[in-house]
Amino acid sequence: MSENRKKWTAYFLELLVVIIGISIAFALENWNESKKRTENEVNYLSSLKTDIEEDVTEIQTIMDSSEVLIENISTLFGLLYRPEAGEQIQIHHVTSTYTAPYFNAKDGTFTSLLNSGALGIIENYQLKSQISNLYNVHYDELERLDEFVKNLVNTQIYPYMLAEIQFNPNGQGIMATAPLMTVKSINLIGSYWNFLRKRNDEYQRVKDQCEKVLQEIELELKRLD
Repeated sequence: MSENRKKWTAYFLELLVVIIGISIAFALENWNESKKRTENEVNYLSSLKTDIEEDVTEIQTIMDSSEVLIENISTLFGLLYRPEAGEQIQIHHVTSTYTAPYFNAKDGTFTSLLNSGALGIIENYQLKSQISNLYNVHYDELERLDEFVKNLVNTQIYPYMLAEIQFNPNGQGIMATAPLMTVKSINLIGSYWNFLRKRNDEYQRVKDQCEKVLQEIELELKRLD
């Protein structure tokens, strides 16, 4: 009886050692997988942060450029009703009516996350939702506005200016203000001026949203560190 008990005790100890070894192996594997997942999440969030920071810089540049265009067009309208306005109107006043800048989002990281099905690697649901809304809603709205302005410029304003406006040979002023004072010209340029202002308002809202997302990403990176 004593011998059997010793054998069963030995078997039990061996089984216990095997179970403990397997448990440790599983725990180590889970730890490694969790560590790897966290590292991947940090890498993706860091890359998204870089992309959005570049987007903020580009958005601000476009807003600044658009403000210059808006000011030039305002000056152009003011000059049209002055005597000898043709000599006062500079090339940049006219070219401002069809030289809008457009936004090109740095969406490589977000697209990679979507295409690989890895968006779920971001565990913070609120942050993931904010990132998705930024790219799928806010950026889409900027693209829609840009396309509207681009269509107005390419199909209406630029062809009109190219066909109707003649600059002085010396590069200063225009030969005649009459083409700029037609109902069509005033409506086109006025619409363009108005859309640039509204577009800049939307750009500011998207920039604010970008900065909120950047703050959340920064907090999440600190938490994961």
